[in-house]
Amino acid sequence: MDPPGRTAARHLLETTMPAIAARHLSRALAATVAAAACTTLLTAPALAQTRTLHDATGDVVSGPEEVDLPTTPEPDRTAGDVTSIRVEHRRHVVRLVMREAEVPEVTGDAMAVHVLSLRTDEGKRAELDLVTSADRPQGQRVWSFGERTSCRGLRTTVSYADDEVRVTIPRRCLSAPRWVKVGGGAGVLDGDRLFADDAQLDGEVRQDVVLGPKVRRG
Repeated sequence: MDPPGRTAARHLLETTMPAIAARHLSRALAATVAAAACTTLLTAPALAQTRTLHDATGDVVSGPEEVDLPTTPEPDRTAGDVTSIRVEHRRHVVRLVMREAEVPEVTGDAMAVHVLSLRTDEGKRAELDLVTSADRPQGQRVWSFGERTSCRGLRTTVSYADDEVRVTIPRRCLSAPRWVKVGGGAGVLDGDRLFADDAQLDGEVRQDVVLGPKVRRG
């Protein structure tokens, strides 16, 4: 049985994150996340198209567990404040780097989630959730792509020194798409308060994940 005060967090997790996460992760954590407020197309290298999604700083919002979505501005909070997502769509892999003003080093019973979401040209959705805790600083990893819940060769790194999350996804795990759309973000459940950054929506959190523009294979 969940301890008192966890019911709302369980509900928020189920309504704002992928169903696969709700089935596999602790339902004490919830955060809705998305891509970026504006996009800049960079010069693509020979074997990859690269796009960086930029997010404003100081746009984290918070709220008590018992509310559906956090709405209180937290302009001074840096932990979990996503600043950019770099997408590199190479011949064999999709590489993602999500930078945060501060990757939170959670302690005690606090938990953080770093989420990256992709949609392919086939209309299929892939979700990767990294839930970090005091005893799992590199995160519990949950992957889904359609009915698949595993991806051989998937690599993830949470870098606290560089304040970024790095992910490499083999394209075979995505059915070798012509293009992908990517979104991402972060949230922290600390005590009875939820902090979240929906990077595509400045200072706002919604239940649906928002994705960035197409990034074609280079």
